[in-house]
Amino acid sequence: MSSKQLSCENCGGPLSYGAPFCAYCRRPLHWGRHVAIERGEQFFFRDFRHDKLPGSSVAQTRHDGSLVPVEKENWERWGSFEPKLRDACIAVRGVALDASGDFGVYARMHAQGDAKAAYQLKIYPAFRSWRLRREAWVSKATHVSPLVDWEFSPLIGGVGTVNEVELRFSDSVFQVVLNGQNAATVVDASFGFGLLGWVCGSHPGPSQVLLQSAGAWRAR
Repeated sequence: MSSKQLSCENCGGPLSYGAPFCAYCRRPLHWGRHVAIERGEQFFFRDFRHDKLPGSSVAQTRHDGSLVPVEKENWERWGSFEPKLRDACIAVRGVALDASGDFGVYARMHAQGDAKAAYQLKIYPAFRSWRLRREAWVSKATHVSPLVDWEFSPLIGGVGTVNEVELRFSDSVFQVVLNGQNAATVVDASFGFGLLGWVCGSHPGPSQVLLQSAGAWRAR
């Protein structure tokens, strides 16, 4: 079975990850082996020492990246990248400069009028933890539905160290990759396609985050 197509080896019919059998040919399925999503052809790479950080007029370009201030507590700043994709790998490299800083990526960000919905993966270096959530927001109202909430990982470096946060997604399979190591596989099919993005936040107080680079690749 292919991690990208999620189709039955016997009849070629579409599959849902974790299904006990194929709905078309009724062949039993075995999911014991690891489903790996890998980076393919590169869509883009941005070096924020030289490239402008999209979506933030307050970011300060420095010799080591773009400094993003998040002045309010429990607040976020974010920006997006083209193109709109269903299957991709999106990674951001950065440094939380204080204990309140967090950062990560958006995937399948879709807008309808002034309403937006997306998957968000963020790390919290002070807590060595990460969260994967579905978000939907309009104006000042936001609805959050956690897929994985406050998961500790020794793969995450602490405050002041460089971390790379990556979300790989294909069909309904999402893989959390932290500093090049696979941390978790999650299945969800709420949002179908959309933009990629970066996000920096403050939890619990105001923070500063240094973003060094971002890249996106085709999922395979």
